Amino acid sequence: MAEKPDFHLYSRTTHGEEIVSADDTIIIRFPSIRSVLSTSWINGGYREDVSAVIISHPPSQTFTQPDLKRVTVESYLTTISKKFQLDPSITSGLLTGAPVKDAAIVTHSMNGIEITAVATSGFGKYDDHRVKSDDEPMEFFSDAVNIVLIIGAEIPDHDMVRAVTLAAEAKTNVFMELMKQHRLDSRKSSAYSTDGIVIIAQKNLENTLKNLKEYADIEDLIKSTVNEATRIILERIYPDRNTVEQNILDRLRRFSITEEDIFEKSLSMQGPGDKGAFFSTLHDIAKQPSLLAAVTAVIHIMDEIRQNLVPEEAGKIAARKILRVMPEICGLMPDQEFLFLLRSDEPIDSHLEKIIAWIAKKKIS
Repeated sequence: MAEKPDFHLYSRTTHGEEIVSADDTIIIRFPSIRSVLSTSWINGGYREDVSAVIISHPPSQTFTQPDLKRVTVESYLTTISKKFQLDPSITSGLLTGAPVKDAAIVTHSMNGIEITAVATSGFGKYDDHRVKSDDEPMEFFSDAVNIVLIIGAEIPDHDMVRAVTLAAEAKTNVFMELMKQHRLDSRKSSAYSTDGIVIIAQKNLENTLKNLKEYADIEDLIKSTVNEATRIILERIYPDRNTVEQNILDRLRRFSITEEDIFEKSLSMQGPGDKGAFFSTLHDIAKQPSLLAAVTAVIHIMDEIRQNLVPEEAGKIAARKILRVMPEICGLMPDQEFLFLLRSDEPIDSHLEKIIAWIAKKKIS
């Protein structure tokens, strides 16, 4: 006999929706009929017969192992629905790319109207523009966000769509703010999307909102609730740089540049090749405030180029001028090897790696 899932109650709304979790899945159960508009792979679109919504975090190999490539999102969600004794024909579902323990659930109320937002990491298909062969397993990324919005009022059908717009706008504002703070990689801005969204509204209630536009406070309530939930989940994925990015190595991780990459660059340079000594020195200079400021300035130029805010050649010229003074910031004098590193017409990030490697190696010497 299959083991009975151990359900954990997250929250219960004033109108009776229960938000519970079990086995890395969030289940939102309805006590009665609801208006539901969703991007779900099963029972998506506008429905009035949906009785529950699930958000499931599948094991990492579910869609990526070659022998499991025939598994579809629809079949997976159907299986999960049955696991929790839900009828797949009246259940909608989304996938999350992160454990459901990282989900954010926020509830705000105003004038007797309660709004609840559930935000999780998304599970969008990776590299979706590329044509995949029948023998190639599907791959997914988790940079996008899922939003489930529970509105404690009955609203017209057209305002269900408006609620989608309001939620997406609120989510986007948070992403834009974090990109300005360089806590999200602007190179992947197209990935920071609304992966899945579900709007749940009441049905057959006396407090029917005839038109959301006439209730500006409710629109603001939706935005603030989604904004807070999105901010919470993104803070968990991308912690505050004021606490974790006070060194160069943390800043460079956004560009997939690791200490191993910097060490590899150093191997062709003059000086000792001891890896342990190099890493120890690298970690020391990575915390130097003046060098951190210079590296941050170069990173900002890289971001400006990628967003087409400055011409690439102009950005390279400005970045090289900053790179040239980095040795002096660290109390070193540029030599012929250093000047040679800046001669090649390589991307800025490659030059940055080499200059940091050169400084660390000179500090060992």
